[in-house]
Parts: sequence; C-alpha cells; structure tokens
Amino acid sequence: MSTRSAIAIQETKDGPVQHIYCHFDGYPKHNGKILNEHYRDPAKVKELLALGDLSALDETIEKSTFYCRDRKERLHINEPMSLKELADDDTYDYRYLLKEHEGEWKWFLVDCVGKIVNHYTVDQAIAEGA
Repeated sequence: MSTRSAIAIQETKDGPVQHIYCHFDGYPKHNGKILNEHYRDPAKVKELLALGDLSALDETIEKSTFYCRDRKERLHINEPMSLKELADDDTYDYRYLLKEHEGEWKWFLVDCVGKIVNHYTVDQAIAEGA
C-alpha cells in the first residue's frame, strides 16, 4: 500500500513550485521526518528533484529509490506550478514544500481548504501526531 506525496521547493515568495512524486511512505512521521532532518538545504533538494519521481525516499539521495536512475524507467520531471495548483492536486496524500520563512529554509505540509492554502511546518505535523 502506498502513501503518495509531493516533494517540492518554492525558491521565491510567490514563485512557481517545482516538485516530484514519491510513491511510498509519504506520511509526516516518515517522509516528513526524513525531509526535515536530512534535506533542509535547497541545493540538496534541487539535486533530489533533478532525478525525477521517486519510489521511496531515504536519508540520502544515494539510498533513495528513483524510477529513472534505479528502475531504468523514463525520467519524469513535472512542470512548475503554482502553490495553489499543488495544493489542489489530489494525486498526493501529503504535499511537502521547502521554502524560506523568516530567514531560514523550512519544510511545510501544504493542504487546500476551499480557496485558502493552509500550511504548517512539518515539525508541527509530527508533534500533532500526523
């Protein structure tokens, strides 16, 4: 069984969001924790995204399982989209977004309620038992 997630970065406040799909273990206590602890550097996240969609995320890029690199499937790079488009995309159970906030890069869990994009940090989600 899979818990699908998006792993995304937004490099400027209102800029486009670049993301990849991750098939397994998308819940905050797994992928959220790994992202929060091992992928806080935007350069590392961009390196992760450049390899395309994932089957499974791990603590390092080398240990993670990518469809193209490891399974020899076609490289799939998603087109940049708005934060609202990512929030509305029901492909994902969870949507993780790395963005600069108050002078530091933080991971956020993004969801959409009506027309308002709500987001809170991955730290908050883990603390709440998400």
